[in-house]
Amino acid sequence: MAFLRHKKDEYLWIVNNPAGSKDWYPKCNLEDRICGTPIKEDVWLYKYWIKNGRGIHRIHIVSANKSANLAFKNYLSKALETGDWPAEPLPGGAYSLTKVTITVE
Repeated sequence: MAFLRHKKDEYLWIVNNPAGSKDWYPKCNLEDRICGTPIKEDVWLYKYWIKNGRGIHRIHIVSANKSANLAFKNYLSKALETGDWPAEPLPGGAYSLTKVTITVE
């Protein structure tokens, strides 16, 4: 996955959005680089695990402003602490830049 260039005060996240759903599952802040491995300049390899195997999943690169970034970080911190990954609406100040659709049969 190519690392997207972004503007100042814009935070990029990998977020799952199951097809036909208003549910969002933030997974990783690209700037933290916790979930990625650099392959070469501006190219990163990311592994992504989908808990519910079957279905259509849309993996988005989401732009988040400071407020949305904080909401995503709080969600991720709580999810990692509790092991519970509840669906949430996309917070204000966040929007999808691009997506990949994955079908698991």
